[in-house]
Amino acid sequence: MDRRLPSSLGLFVVAASTLFIAAFDAQAEDCDRYSSTPLGIQVDLLADPMPIFETGQVLPSLGAFAVKLRPAKQVVYPYKSPSDHDAGMGAVLAIEYVPPGTVRISLTGVAQLSAIQDNNMLPLARVEPAEACPGELQSTEIQSAGGHLILQISGSTHMQLKMLVTPVPLGLVNSALPEPPQAR
Repeated sequence: MDRRLPSSLGLFVVAASTLFIAAFDAQAEDCDRYSSTPLGIQVDLLADPMPIFETGQVLPSLGAFAVKLRPAKQVVYPYKSPSDHDAGMGAVLAIEYVPPGTVRISLTGVAQLSAIQDNNMLPLARVEPAEACPGELQSTEIQSAGGHLILQISGSTHMQLKMLVTPVPLGLVNSALPEPPQAR
């Protein structure tokens, strides 16, 4: 009886498992919706359960959350933007504090988005979602000067969207973004 076969099979299984884990880790690095806990456990930030906010509410900080939308015609948009504020479903949310630098806003559905900081409409730079990010349909980046941020959403066909608002590490910044407006 040849004992090398089970040993070879065992090495193959270990090698295949290692490649699978490495591929998963590479996938997670390409996708900002995954994070690791201090114990190294992978967490999907857009998975249920998550807090649900409605139009007009203020969020304390960045993170992952769901937004319950209503017909855009029923939403009061405080800032005029190029978006059609009468189209589809929408909402307006405020985030109390966003750090200065590049911030990525990812949505699980397509919608028109505008971001306002210090009474200025911020330019949005579209980011192609990574193929490794299932469910993430739209991502944009803004340059934050730091402080309060207002997000206006309209034109969605969904009743609820999940959002992930996160700072972008310096090495992954989209070069198409202009510099942030200077804080007053």
